[in-house]
Amino acid sequence: MYQPFQKAKAVWAAGREKTVNLTCVFTAEFSALRAGKLIVTASSLYRAFLNGKLVGYGPARAAHGYFRVDEIDLSASQEKNVLVIEVAGYNCNSFYTLNQPSFLQAEVLDGDRAIAFTGAPCVGFGCRILRERLQKVARFSYQRSFVESYRFGEPFCGFDQMNRFGEAAETAEVGYGVLMPRKINYPEFVFCDYRACENGTASFKDEFEPFPRRRYLTNSDLVIFPEEEWQADACDTAYNLEYRKTGGGSAQTLSAGEYAVYAHEVSLTGFIRTQFRAEEDSLVYVLFDEVDFRTDCKEDEGINVCFWRNDTLNVITYDVKQGEFLHVGFEAYTAKYIKIVVLKGRIGGVKIGLYKYENPDAGKFYFHCEDEKLNAIVSAARETFAQNSVDVLTDCPSRERAGWLCDSYFSGQAEKLFTGGNVVERNFLENYYFQSENLNLGEGVLAMCYPADFIDGQFIPNWMMFYLLELDGYFARTGDRDFIDKVYGKAESILKYFGRFENEFGLLENLESWVFVEWSMANDNEFIKGVNAPTNMLYAKALECFGRLYGKAEYLEKAEKVKREIRRLAFNGTLFEDNLIRKDGRLERLSHTSETCQYYAFYFGIADEETYPDLYRFVFEKLGPKRDGGAYKDIYVSNAFIGNLLRLDYLVSQGRVQQFLDESKEYYFKMAQITGTLWEHNQIHCSLNHGFASYVANMVVKGLSGFRGVDECGRCVYFENADAVIPCKLKIPTRDDYIEVTCAHGERTVKLPEGYRLVECA
Repeated sequence: MYQPFQKAKAVWAAGREKTVNLTCVFTAEFSALRAGKLIVTASSLYRAFLNGKLVGYGPARAAHGYFRVDEIDLSASQEKNVLVIEVAGYNCNSFYTLNQPSFLQAEVLDGDRAIAFTGAPCVGFGCRILRERLQKVARFSYQRSFVESYRFGEPFCGFDQMNRFGEAAETAEVGYGVLMPRKINYPEFVFCDYRACENGTASFKDEFEPFPRRRYLTNSDLVIFPEEEWQADACDTAYNLEYRKTGGGSAQTLSAGEYAVYAHEVSLTGFIRTQFRAEEDSLVYVLFDEVDFRTDCKEDEGINVCFWRNDTLNVITYDVKQGEFLHVGFEAYTAKYIKIVVLKGRIGGVKIGLYKYENPDAGKFYFHCEDEKLNAIVSAARETFAQNSVDVLTDCPSRERAGWLCDSYFSGQAEKLFTGGNVVERNFLENYYFQSENLNLGEGVLAMCYPADFIDGQFIPNWMMFYLLELDGYFARTGDRDFIDKVYGKAESILKYFGRFENEFGLLENLESWVFVEWSMANDNEFIKGVNAPTNMLYAKALECFGRLYGKAEYLEKAEKVKREIRRLAFNGTLFEDNLIRKDGRLERLSHTSETCQYYAFYFGIADEETYPDLYRFVFEKLGPKRDGGAYKDIYVSNAFIGNLLRLDYLVSQGRVQQFLDESKEYYFKMAQITGTLWEHNQIHCSLNHGFASYVANMVVKGLSGFRGVDECGRCVYFENADAVIPCKLKIPTRDDYIEVTCAHGERTVKLPEGYRLVECA
């Protein structure tokens, strides 16, 4: 049994462990340590400062009732030290943090001796309730907890002075759950300055317009505060502001009714640090977003930092007293632009920046080629991966920070390329293994994202199939047979669940809940109902993966049967149709055709060039993201997630590398230019930083160099023939070292780590 603590117990402010949105601060003071270490875990989230410096944030997420433990080096301690651990206990339903009672369990070690630890009573730790962070506020988004609004009764200038704030509280021991090791590396919290780029005036609209109330403000099932109880209403105030640009960011001071915008070269994720001198008592709003949301970028028009564009409330508010001010936002946010608006008072000496919260291993991979557009795309893929792989593989680091299946199928492959391992993916998959049975989802159902709470019982059956595909890929990348065997029961229960929906042909019919194919017409209810062809194509692949992983020939045979029936029933002689429904007891096609359905057919082995030559030529020569918008209107276009990604990956697998490069540059370069990250959709809405899209780097590397992957157990590095259409240099991390690849003038040279051998694939 894992037990890293010597003396510490889980505690919280007495009787308040189920209080919604309560922040507590635990402080300890100690002399210099010989070999200092902080052992810590918490619910919901904690952050730790040593002498005012951010040194820890977590814990890494786990399933309901499980808590991962961090071990943080405190060797940088001074003669006298102040350790501050701030804990936000949310106690609300979300897709990011779990609705579980709040607690902190922490212990400071000097060598092997515990010198401060939580308990009842705490030894060396004091506890205060941070009233300065307002409790009764709006949700940040449907998927995450609450916005941050602060009201300080005296100047706040650094986290080594936290004992001056909040109110003292007695602590009591509370129950928690099973402790687990973190297993993954810690973020480095690199600080990045944002540069001033614009200033101007801010005023209220002539007529007040209530913020368009979205479901995250009014859905009581999420656990919210009624609007009449809010201590601050950042959304209404911010929504009713309008701006006029007057300068290029040169303002030395900002008075009431003025603003300034700060920018970074690319959109980053992390903790926003706001610093200024309040020349008088002031009310300051910090607004942020991933993009300049102007529809027409005129020179005299200001940057549009649209705080609600992504179905979020990207607002931090500070009500401060006269004096020096420095604060770091508690939650991780995503921003390329940060706007400071002064609603009351006057401030000067403004400095805005962000501590990056990202995977520290993403920089191991090196790529450079003689095409700057491809360099930009791969760089954007790396940024996207790094920001979506801190503790689990997430869909986006902004709106949700949720561990979604399907996204993870692609970003798990990106993790191997960028870091040389799959430690984050293993944590992600392990969380699903421990998934709580009390999620209101039904027997045998795997959550669509996890860890998460589900108030409506909704799930995506397709994502359960992607879990099986990802297990198969994870094993191929890692050789981790122990884990694969461990999750056998979970994997088998998925197929048992789907067995209830098989019709007389072995095809899935009328699945429950949210059947999801992709963000396009392919997901329209009329295209989904009955027997959905893309879903069954994916089902065939899931059966195949399970059969291969566990040596079950009957599932391999079943997969082939499903493929045969899809070919027989869904193909109309020209295209695969998206669905069939019952009419007088018989299945009939509905003439619904989507581009994405064709991509599913080729990607999941239903069709290929040899068996469907006419369809192959039509799909890969006439359709795609570059096709004339007016052509083939009865074949509905695909979107970024996931139809266009499947198309591009299949092009690479077919050796159509130049076509892949042309299409990917047409599709992804604009994203890399605008935000430096890759998007959820092919337009500027929703998330502009989505984990699955980091897989584009894998495709570029495979297309240019022929690199197929590494068998770490057998120490084999696989390559296939490549035309080396663009000269490039690569440095690909392995578990032990690096693979160095140079491609130029039709030649490829490969330098392998000691003990590895190169295998040429047909």
